[in-house]
Amino acid sequence: SKASLAATQPQSIIDRKTIDQFVPATGDYNQIINLTPSLSGVSFNGPGLGESKTVLRGFKDGEYNITYDGIPWGDANGPTHHSTSFFPSSTVGAVVVDRGPGEASQLGVASFGGSVNMFSPEVSDTMGGSQSVTAGSWGTWMAVTKLSTGEISQLNGAKALFNFQELTTEGALTKNSAEAYNQLVRAVVPLVGSWKLTLLGTWNYTHVYTNDSAGATLTQVALYGKNFALNNDPGSPNYYKYNSVTKHTYFNYARLTGDVTDSLKLENTVYSYYYKNDTESALDATLSPADIAASKGLQITYTPGGKPTVNGHVPGYTKLNVYKIYGDILHLNQTVPFGEIKAGLWWERADTGPRARYDYDATIGYGPTGWTPDYRQKVLPGVPQYLEYLQYSGWEQYEPFVDVVWNATDKLTITPGIKYVSEKLSVDADVNQKSRLPFHGSKTFTKTLTFLTANYKIADNMSAYAQYATGFLLPDISTTQAVNPNLNELHPQE
Repeated sequence: SKASLAATQPQSIIDRKTIDQFVPATGDYNQIINLTPSLSGVSFNGPGLGESKTVLRGFKDGEYNITYDGIPWGDANGPTHHSTSFFPSSTVGAVVVDRGPGEASQLGVASFGGSVNMFSPEVSDTMGGSQSVTAGSWGTWMAVTKLSTGEISQLNGAKALFNFQELTTEGALTKNSAEAYNQLVRAVVPLVGSWKLTLLGTWNYTHVYTNDSAGATLTQVALYGKNFALNNDPGSPNYYKYNSVTKHTYFNYARLTGDVTDSLKLENTVYSYYYKNDTESALDATLSPADIAASKGLQITYTPGGKPTVNGHVPGYTKLNVYKIYGDILHLNQTVPFGEIKAGLWWERADTGPRARYDYDATIGYGPTGWTPDYRQKVLPGVPQYLEYLQYSGWEQYEPFVDVVWNATDKLTITPGIKYVSEKLSVDADVNQKSRLPFHGSKTFTKTLTFLTANYKIADNMSAYAQYATGFLLPDISTTQAVNPNLNELHPQE
């Protein structure tokens, strides 16, 4: 990895050439950023063949930002991430890892932990295409097809890139097979003068056989080996057909850039992304068939208040999580005699729902009448025993920010900044997660954050930097998943 002499914090830059030469073709972005200092995390099913979580200088996933083309993204129940759900390595043109909170213009709700900033592939000026086919261990096959239109004179020089990736694998772990498909389109459209419009859309589908609480026990490892995950025994909760996850996602934006005046530049980005997770899972993958047959079998009933029965079947559940996030990011950069003023506004809204989980009999599976009631049914009064939770939630937030770049001398640049954060967190649940009680509430969190960075050029090939910043990590919805949660007692980490 490389670093910039203009950096104001520990920084690592990874370009596409490095990704091609040092990262397995199947790898996800976590595999890429593991090349840099202070990052660790790996998929146990093989590189890019299963989800992984990365720790950045001691901060776990959810305590630092991840952005794509400057847009922060993450889950709607907290700023965590699914490494295989949006951006496989073929959709990443470069990555900049900042191991610090940045300036006021660094967007994201957990910037104090740092930021992983990914960038989409560049669109070529010339027409062409390529296709790569990869074959590897564990029956892994992947194809990446790239097509470039080049500049189209009939469309004022507009150009577009098409990137298609298909992957199938048996996985490094037993019966942990997966398939994934991604399509990306990026177009750059010149308008008038300096003004241009950039459009990007990426769509992703993944399906993997895995337990919702993946990970073998010490006993299972001793009996079946370190690569044990699932099996082909319908009498076991590790039966692969009882454990599957299917995800559909998209990530789209439209970005307008241009010069308002000779000294004022504008950039405005409208974006939206979507996530849907359909999970079927055995309730407890650590149980043996003997456990199930003896006393720990399916103990659910479809009659509210009915007595649980033990029938020796494998208990399971279905889980649904759907969210859509959309927002707008405005940047205005004004050149002034002493440097530059960078101001802007970030607005975002998240709508989650439904998030639902239902217990069911995995041995019987899906029958003519289904295995759960319609998720839109009202469940109160009287919560059915098989309903674990049915929840809607979301947030609405805005962050105006200003950075003042002061070129104090030819060698010294000082940048003070300020940002105001306002976020309203809301939960609307007839049956809340964990507590299984109704909860309907919201709270708005606000804070003014201050920043100060400096960079001093010691020589042509050496610089020093310093940084000061304030942090603000908002509570996620898990803080409301308690009996009689008190929103007044919720406070951000600062």
